[in-house]
Amino acid sequence: MATPTVLKRFALLVGVDFYQNDKTRRLPNDDPVSLGHLEGAVNDVRFIQKLLQDRFQFDSVCALTSSASPNNPSVPRELEHDWPTHPNIKRAFEVVRNDTSPEDIFFFQFSGHGASLTATPNSPKDGRTNDLSLMTADYCCGRPAIRGWELNEWLWQLHEKGVRVTVLLDSCYSGGAWRTGSRFRSPENWTPPLNLPPDEDAVQGSQRKPGHRDGDLDICWDLNPRDFTLMTACQNTEKAAERNENGIVHGAFTLALMKYFQDPLSPLTLTYHAICDHTANQLASWDLSQKPQVFGRDRLAFLEDYEPISATPIFGTLKDGVLSLPVGKVHGINRGSEFITVSTGHRTVFSVSELYDLESKSKIVKGPVQNLSQSIQAIPYRWSSDKTLNIIIHPKLKRSFREKVISHLGNRIASNIQYAEGIESTTNQDSEATWLWLGFSFLKRVSSHLGSWITGNVRYTKGVKSTKNEDSKAAWFRLGVKEDGGIEIFGPKQVLGYQGPVRGWKTSGGTDDERAKESAIALAHLFRFGQIVHLRNDSEDAAPFRVTVNPQPGENTEHVLDVVF
Repeated sequence: MATPTVLKRFALLVGVDFYQNDKTRRLPNDDPVSLGHLEGAVNDVRFIQKLLQDRFQFDSVCALTSSASPNNPSVPRELEHDWPTHPNIKRAFEVVRNDTSPEDIFFFQFSGHGASLTATPNSPKDGRTNDLSLMTADYCCGRPAIRGWELNEWLWQLHEKGVRVTVLLDSCYSGGAWRTGSRFRSPENWTPPLNLPPDEDAVQGSQRKPGHRDGDLDICWDLNPRDFTLMTACQNTEKAAERNENGIVHGAFTLALMKYFQDPLSPLTLTYHAICDHTANQLASWDLSQKPQVFGRDRLAFLEDYEPISATPIFGTLKDGVLSLPVGKVHGINRGSEFITVSTGHRTVFSVSELYDLESKSKIVKGPVQNLSQSIQAIPYRWSSDKTLNIIIHPKLKRSFREKVISHLGNRIASNIQYAEGIESTTNQDSEATWLWLGFSFLKRVSSHLGSWITGNVRYTKGVKSTKNEDSKAAWFRLGVKEDGGIEIFGPKQVLGYQGPVRGWKTSGGTDDERAKESAIALAHLFRFGQIVHLRNDSEDAAPFRVTVNPQPGENTEHVLDVVF
């Protein structure tokens, strides 16, 4: 079954307002290195910490901050073990790595200066001479910063453990001579200083290669967020500003996020991509030129491990472990359809067990029961049907692709799925069927995994083609291969509206997983659309009302509508 487990959530938040400076670190001309103090980085951390703990119920939040002390102008007001230094940040990552388990969620935030530093001997050997870095509180005192590729190493250690990673950076990508009179998160008139022995000692042993998909990201950071999510305050050529609102300073990007989450009308389940668009619009309304970016798994719901089918929650009532929702047969809901709670921190999955025309009742199949209120907000999680989904997959599509198609489909569909391998189908293409054909030996190898993805029965068929409609309560689709090697989808005429492959659809991903995911998403949408198309045919009752246009003599029919019940 593809439902999420009860997981834990961890966060490491870093905010640097106060930059220590004992003039140890020098520029090539022997001038001391200077990083200007900020005002909003610590406020950013306080807001994010409250958001994670109050709204998303994080289990563990570690905050490392540096703010000016009213008593000692040379050190931060915080205790030394809470300073955002390289050793403290690295140690915090080690704690998270030791405490997390597969499927847990980890959120990392950095608010402060970002700058370009001279590469070290251990920096990636890809032709670049500088490392984009997060500037720690004691960098000017001769202590090391956090190199972008070093951060990537720590994040990938978590990712390879199975932890789901999200990163938020509210800092500038690169140094530059920004105008004075405003506060930006990049040092002014910056020239990368020479490295000191602590800089090189701190990054020994970090050898992971970069490997990027995004050109802008490749220029700026040695992060590889293909399998996690990275949100940044601006593009590589832009500056990340601070903004004063009502006497309180924040990073402009974090302030835009804050306004979004404080708005009671904001959807609770928007994806990273949609939230990034909202913050971009907010920043533009403030006449700021910075454009926030999101990389990696941007279609996941914010701080969740699933891609929402809908961002609009349905309000239901929970009583004695049964969730009543005001949706039923007329809405295309079937027994076995699954809904997932939102805004409860840990998610609970419900499966429809009783179905009526305008209402359904669901029982908990996964997730915690405790601390659930009587009023529940839920969104669709996986669709179900009383019809079997059959899919034929062309044998030229290799095994790794087929495995991933199964996985991604199981994350979206909860009803019966049948797979087979084949080149063509002579099945009645107007029948209510969906066919996937996979190799029989391959199916035997993955059958043990299907139970964790699919709630219904799975049947396997060995063959080259189907010559008759063997299951009248089924729907078929076929994944073919184009002459140029691209993938195409075929389906019933009553769903597509025409014979032949789906028009205008193509995969854009460069890996098997990306193309399989795009294929599975398209198949799931087509499967769901087929359900909607058949709603009228499946209705057992007469329509509750009809609408007719009855124009009066001499009246314009475009403006007259009588509704007859």
